[in-house]
Amino acid sequence: AALPWERGGVRAPSAIAREGRVWLAYEAGGAIGLATSADGERFEREPEPVLRQDPAHQESAPLAEPALAITPEGSFALAYASGGALFVATAPTARGPWTRVGSGPIATPGPAPEGGLESLGDPALVIERTPAGRAIWALAATARTDARGPSAIVGFGSFDGVTFERAARPLYSERAAA
Repeated sequence: AALPWERGGVRAPSAIAREGRVWLAYEAGGAIGLATSADGERFEREPEPVLRQDPAHQESAPLAEPALAITPEGSFALAYASGGALFVATAPTARGPWTRVGSGPIATPGPAPEGGLESLGDPALVIERTPAGRAIWALAATARTDARGPSAIVGFGSFDGVTFERAARPLYSERAAA
């Protein structure tokens, strides 16, 4: 951490390569920062975070665990966690301006076939185009079931990058693996 807003620590990096540059989103100071590099070793940070917590968007805790992706159209997408829920923002360039998708989280804890989900986090986002030309947004995230239950990895999908549906079963569950 080198910038005052980072508050002494940087975590949860997510990197992608595009047009000869490496773009790195990271968690720091309760916000999401961005850095870029031509060689993948020396990074230049944006002076301010690209996203800060917005309670009006139902972000109930500091922003955490960014997952950076590029859409088939070439714009940027960012999945992140706040208060046990998942959110998505998009931007025409990595530097922004970033616009939050929807009016709140794209995924919240809730019922699951193997037990209730207590919190969601650590998203991973991939956006691809089908041979027919349709965009598919695939999002995987860690989920902690109720206090007695194990952890799981759950999946979500979207065709528009706005409305995400949770897969009927976890992609992985400690209970199923035992």
